[in-house]
Amino acid sequence: MSEAGGRRRLSSGSPFEKAYGYSRAVVAGDQVLISGTTGYDYATMAMPEGPAEQTRNIYATFAAVLREAGGTLADIVRLRTFVTDVSYCEAVLGVQARFSAT
Repeated sequence: MSEAGGRRRLSSGSPFEKAYGYSRAVVAGDQVLISGTTGYDYATMAMPEGPAEQTRNIYATFAAVLREAGGTLADIVRLRTFVTDVSYCEAVLGVQARFSAT
């Protein structure tokens, strides 16, 4: 974590953050801005095949970063989701609905 100009950068520990020079999230005042997050599982260092598993991993990454910033998933006010195939929408949106209800 580093401080610069009143902003605090948060890392999820992803090797991609260090390799490509970005932060998982930036805390700026009372806002937490989370960067693009994939369904990659950092515990196993693998990408699950299924869209539901990938979506659960995304929310686990969100939860960890928000916890470090002092928040929870309930603090999310805007989420932009990109789905690569329309056939994945039901699985992805089903997982999102479960997390959005918290």
